[in-house]
Amino acid sequence: MGLSAALNSSLAGLRITQSQMEVVSSNIANVDSVGYSRRKLNIVQQLSGSNTTGVRSAGIGRQLEAQVQKQLRLETAGAAYTDVKANYAEQLDRLFGQPGQDGSLDSAVNAFTSSLQALTANPANYTARAQVVSYATQLASQLSGMTQDIQRMRSAAESQIGSSVDQVNSLLSQIKAVDTKLFANGQLDASSPGLLDERDRAVNELAGLIDIRTSIEPSGKMAIFTNGGLQLYGASAVKLTFDARGNLNANALFTANPNTRGVGSIRVNSASGGGVDIIASGLFRSGSIAAEIEMRDKVLVEAQTQLDDLAAALASALGDRNPVTPVTSGANAGFDAALADVLVPANLAMKAGNTLTVEVNTPAGPQRYQFIATDGAAPNPIPASEGEGGATVIRYDRAGGFAGLQAAVAGALGGGFSVSLQPGNVLRVLDAGGGNSVTNVRASFSTSGLTGEGPELALFVDAAAANITFTGSLDGANPQKRGFAGRIGVNANIISDNSRLVIYDTTPGAVTPQGDGTRPQLLLDRMTKAQRAFSRGSGIGDPANGYRSTVVDFVRRVVEDQGAKATKAINLDKGQKVVLNAVQAKFSETSGVSIDQEMSDLVQIQNAYAANARVVGAVNELLDTLLRIGA
Repeated sequence: MGLSAALNSSLAGLRITQSQMEVVSSNIANVDSVGYSRRKLNIVQQLSGSNTTGVRSAGIGRQLEAQVQKQLRLETAGAAYTDVKANYAEQLDRLFGQPGQDGSLDSAVNAFTSSLQALTANPANYTARAQVVSYATQLASQLSGMTQDIQRMRSAAESQIGSSVDQVNSLLSQIKAVDTKLFANGQLDASSPGLLDERDRAVNELAGLIDIRTSIEPSGKMAIFTNGGLQLYGASAVKLTFDARGNLNANALFTANPNTRGVGSIRVNSASGGGVDIIASGLFRSGSIAAEIEMRDKVLVEAQTQLDDLAAALASALGDRNPVTPVTSGANAGFDAALADVLVPANLAMKAGNTLTVEVNTPAGPQRYQFIATDGAAPNPIPASEGEGGATVIRYDRAGGFAGLQAAVAGALGGGFSVSLQPGNVLRVLDAGGGNSVTNVRASFSTSGLTGEGPELALFVDAAAANITFTGSLDGANPQKRGFAGRIGVNANIISDNSRLVIYDTTPGAVTPQGDGTRPQLLLDRMTKAQRAFSRGSGIGDPANGYRSTVVDFVRRVVEDQGAKATKAINLDKGQKVVLNAVQAKFSETSGVSIDQEMSDLVQIQNAYAANARVVGAVNELLDTLLRIGA
């Protein structure tokens, strides 16, 4: 190598070290910049033919590990998802309260139950009756207030989904704008690591909203998909739309049918005019948007169902008659159910929404049939979710009368049983041998008056519908039970005359004495002893067979359920954040700027610069020597 070649190599080295100095200074200056990835100058030898003639820059590279970056985005979506769920779970836990805590839902039920117990000890006492009315009113008010809070939470989720969709569209537009600059000449501008960082920053932010995966083509172009398979970005960015519905109520539910859907849905439309309903298709599986959707359409709906189940149980447990008695006829056994209305015997006692449940054993195993009365406007068939767990739900139009109900029961049970109408419109269900048996018959027939129908009492009513008796009707667009917790109230006739908490018969010669404890004791037993079925939609008990318990036990389970879910959601969120922090730390090891590392590199660059400068100085001295010799 001649002196000129040595000089050229050293000068190239000086230029490279200067460039390295610029990169290090940029790293140090951006040590706290969000989305900045550490830069490093790529250095390669410069060749002339087969000879190395110096050194040159091959561009500035970002220090990234693609697999760690992929994991970071996955965990970012997971952390955003669990954070939203934990936040809502904590709100619900505070709303329902801790078991036995002042202000909790079970404390309100227990206070009402205790007032009934006090009334059984002194039925004639006006103050004791007033206390029952007062605690019943407070309980109804608390259920109504909790319903409003849950619907406000659902409305907040609806609003947040809309805001997040706008944010997704904005981020996709940003990614498109960056790519326009990166590929301004049709090829990736590799000398623009800042633009690549800006694109990654937008993608990382997008990952907090939606669970995404990315792919980079050999050309450097990026494609973005959800884990559900929807492409959000490729040749162009999609545009998401959300048809927000504003303030929601208990009847505003999500369905795949846009004509019956009561909440907003996210769609992505194609140029041809078609489109995809993202929520109905389940294309978002993690991230904050998926969590908000789950809260709005599942978790909060289930919480509302728990309140509605409790409200319905309060109304039905205290006000429904079960006019069923065991009976034997020869060698056969079964039950009699009095179907006639006590006040109007010519009418069927089953009102729309009332049920008659028949349980039998057959050689094929146990069977349960639940007949739900309708005035003709209920769904046909009635969804199984409206019935008891494990029951075959059968819709019965009350227009068929006594004979129609007898025929419906006989048709369901088949030839192994005898189903007949006895005098006085009493339905008799007996086994007919052959290994068949009738194990139980239960009726839930609503009472409407305060006297004359027995000791049952319609204490809780549908107050938003002019003091209407709660029957659980499924007729019309919305089932009566849905949202009932927000409409429940105390029967206005009992508020005006609390003696009806005791007096249930005003027939001359048979008037209930003021001190009679029959009705107060029945009301107390219906709260604390009588077992009843609760819907599968409440999330309590076996999803397939539902849950049977007393009203008091059910509310305790509901409060415990919300507490357990909150604890689980919070712990899951904590665990997810630990995982995210670990991945972030791992990502920072390679892509983040370390001042210690940069200072170490700076020392090496200084040494290299000094060495190259010394070579230049030595060559200069040699050249001076040659010039002097030549002179």
